[in-house]
Amino acid sequence: MNFNGTMDSPNLRALMRTRGIHLYHLGQLLRMSDSAMNQRLLGRIPLAPHEKRRLAELFGVEEALLFAPLVVPPAARRETAMLTPAMETR
Repeated sequence: MNFNGTMDSPNLRALMRTRGIHLYHLGQLLRMSDSAMNQRLLGRIPLAPHEKRRLAELFGVEEALLFAPLVVPPAARRETAMLTPAMETR
């Protein structure tokens, strides 16, 4: 999540998860530390245009799709906010 409470790069994170790619893999491919890559994924430091292009190339997807914002309908936000830890495990 970034400081505005929104997740940056949700599609990138989803692709990482489904393809089993870890943070350190991306850091190595972009020649940066795990910490620097994590700061970018969290939205604390914006990805540079050349970093976005490189990631899109590596994943074989369109850059616009890879970095599209996650849109959560207002009703879903309310329902998610009402979940308690006990409810989430059901």
